[in-house]
Amino acid sequence: MLGFQHNIVAGVDYWRYRGRDRRTFNDDNIYIDLYSPVYPTSVSFPVAPSVVSDGRHSQLGFFIQDQIKFGGFIITGSVRQDYAKSKSTDKLTGIPSSNNPDALSYRAALGYQFDAGIVPYLSYSTSFALNPGNRRDGSVLDPSEAKQIEAGVKYQPPGGNMLYTASAFEITQTNVPTIDPSAPGFLIQTGEAVSRGFEIEGKASLTDGLNMTAGYAYLDTKVTKDNVNPFTGRSNLGNRLPNAPRNTVSLFLDYAFPSSSVLAGLRAGAGIRYVGAATDITNIDRLPAYALVDASISYDLARLDPKWSGVTLSVNALNLFDQRYFSAGFYQGTGFEGFRRTIFGTVAYRW
Repeated sequence: MLGFQHNIVAGVDYWRYRGRDRRTFNDDNIYIDLYSPVYPTSVSFPVAPSVVSDGRHSQLGFFIQDQIKFGGFIITGSVRQDYAKSKSTDKLTGIPSSNNPDALSYRAALGYQFDAGIVPYLSYSTSFALNPGNRRDGSVLDPSEAKQIEAGVKYQPPGGNMLYTASAFEITQTNVPTIDPSAPGFLIQTGEAVSRGFEIEGKASLTDGLNMTAGYAYLDTKVTKDNVNPFTGRSNLGNRLPNAPRNTVSLFLDYAFPSSSVLAGLRAGAGIRYVGAATDITNIDRLPAYALVDASISYDLARLDPKWSGVTLSVNALNLFDQRYFSAGFYQGTGFEGFRRTIFGTVAYRW
């Protein structure tokens, strides 16, 4: 269309997940300090497991997006159709349960690009996601749905290699799984949660070859619908969501050696992620803040031989110094240890 510029993207994605769950409960009520554990010499366990299930989930999605530019206006619209399958079998009873939901989600955004490089924007989007897990009767959970409204501004100084963004958002998630108070190990879906916050991010080239990415996010979450626990008479209504820190900060620097250097083709970087204090769903357990260091190194093989053009070798390390940290578990008084040092290599080809 005359005067309009279109940038159309279309695609398809597919994922598959299989999980096996085996749990055994006892009534000893033994509590262990997460940060200074002293383990009992013996624990009595029932001979037979209490929960044994086998779940399989898959999701196939088709999407298309069109970004339209006209004058200074930028209009973005996208549509996505998902087809999902969930199946779970209770291994103790042999009873299967399945659900094959599908959903149409979309996104619409409007921005305006000023000559100074400033782009204010407003967007609205919906989403759909499967929930692994089972109800007390063995049936699989229904998908959760969410809607998000976001407003922000992007700034890229003309002629500069910098980009700054700031945004505020509100996300409302419905059909949220919550713990079944009458059946440990199972879930029900009466929950709703609202998350509000803002994010600030900056990307800049500090000197030739040296780049920096920094960000800060503030998140305020609240449970707006929940079931009442018949044993305690309490619900989580009004509580913060579990493992949702109010403050997170990140800083990453990477350096690409110049083409005239003997190390040309080599890029190395390191950064830190700070995650603020969090809590569990009851807001009783408190999880302390932690900071993790990540690092990466990569090499462009075209520097060795032009026939390898487009091939890059890289090694990435997450939690480089093997810092111990924890997140809240499913129930009050339980927790999970975070991922320890993880190192992985990648071979990528870009054409």
